[in-house]
Amino acid sequence: MLLTNTINLFPTTIFESYKEFDNDILIAAIDSNINDKGEQCTLTYPDLHYNDTLKPMHDYILDISMEASKAWGYAEQPMELKGMWGVRSTKHGGLKQHGHPGNWLCGCYYIDVHEEDHIIFHDPRSRAMSVQPIVEEWNDFNRPVAKLKAKNNHFYIFPSWLEHSTESVKHDKERVSISWNIKLPDQLSGGYGDYG
Repeated sequence: MLLTNTINLFPTTIFESYKEFDNDILIAAIDSNINDKGEQCTLTYPDLHYNDTLKPMHDYILDISMEASKAWGYAEQPMELKGMWGVRSTKHGGLKQHGHPGNWLCGCYYIDVHEEDHIIFHDPRSRAMSVQPIVEEWNDFNRPVAKLKAKNNHFYIFPSWLEHSTESVKHDKERVSISWNIKLPDQLSGGYGDYG
């Protein structure tokens, strides 16, 4: 079992896994593939999954994605990485709310983070907060966002439709991570007709 934790949020589940990789290799791969320099949030080209030095991480991502898919009740089937990229964020840098449409799963791995860093997940129930009474105690039913701590050597795996963002860096340390998308399975369901 590679998945170390299950986090129930909104109408879905986030899976967490822990594994250490050689950070020097990961950072070298990111630095050699930077797409744009000089920004507070800099991304590499989304082709790190073709880098042979990252094959151990590539294979591990596919393994934990398969475990997550099976935990949701889906049949075991081939999966491929559709894209993988590095992210370097410096002070005031961060990523706005977004999703990854056209993919099956996505995730992130934290290489170097500060204890104040989080990934933020946004409630996908578009009408859930249209009428919001005063909150006495925040919980999964009434909160519009959920923050999960960014932790070194930790993976988060989640559905591609679940919108997410990152807080702007408020400290003087750089935040470094790798993110990816998983291609849709080869054999797709017929939709509601398959539901018994």
